[in-house]
Amino acid sequence: MAELEKLRTAKLDAKVVFPINRWIVRRAFEGALRRAKIEGFTFHDLRRTFGTRLLERGVDIVTIKKFYGHSSVITTERYLHPRDFFSEKAVELLVEETIETDENRDHSVTTEKEKPVEVPGNRSNSVS
Repeated sequence: MAELEKLRTAKLDAKVVFPINRWIVRRAFEGALRRAKIEGFTFHDLRRTFGTRLLERGVDIVTIKKFYGHSSVITTERYLHPRDFFSEKAVELLVEETIETDENRDHSVTTEKEKPVEVPGNRSNSVS
């Protein structure tokens, strides 16, 4: 912490502690893709993957929006591409919840005849 504090006081106008040359990172990333024989993948895809994986693990979209620095969740939604597996899991959860609720309901049959209900404004007629 003491070393970081020295850096902060020495560079009052600096916005980052460890300045990284983006071209060096880009070249290293592109070299790694070539060596791995991966085509059609960009550095920006890492950003999309990050947000998508957070969403798939249950992180809410507002939190992901903050990570991205977006002003709107609509913009964030464009970045996220959850797999169909997670849509299926969501439906399964709904089905499980419905079954549990159904199992906990009282399914007893009422044998007692319901009493007639008066219709407002017409006291001579009743509905049963």
